[in-house]
Amino acid sequence: MDSVVHTKLTMLGTVVEQDVRTTVYTDLAMKPVFETFVMSSGGTTTRVEAVFKPDVVECRLYSQGQPTKKSVPIPPGAKLVGDSSMYGTGAKKVQVGDKETMHYFNPLSLTIDALAIEGFAPGEGADQGQDL
Repeated sequence: MDSVVHTKLTMLGTVVEQDVRTTVYTDLAMKPVFETFVMSSGGTTTRVEAVFKPDVVECRLYSQGQPTKKSVPIPPGAKLVGDSSMYGTGAKKVQVGDKETMHYFNPLSLTIDALAIEGFAPGEGADQGQDL
C-alpha cells in the first residue's frame, strides 16, 4: 500500500504545507512486513523505517539527520494490520454486526495502537450521532 497526502492550510494569513508518504509492504495475509513513513513540513523532514518481527517492530527514526533506533513491542495476541485503513482488504469484507479489534503501527508516535471495527447498517452508527 502506498499513500501520498499533500496538505496546504492558511491560518491567520500564514500558509502551512505538509507532505506525507506512507508505504506498507505486507505478506499475502496482509500482515505488515516493512513500512516507510516520510513527513515533510516547514523545511523539516522526518523518516521512519519499520521492520515487523513476530513480537516487535524494529524502528529507525531519521530526524535532523540523526538516526534513532527504537523497539516497539507488539502486544501478545494482537492481530496486526498494515494500516488503520487496511481492514476489509482481501477476502474479508465488513458485514453488518461485525466487531473486531486489530492493531496497527503508528509511525507518528512509534506505538502499536488499537483499531476497533464495527459494521453498521445504513442509517446506524456514527452518521446518527452515536459514539463508536
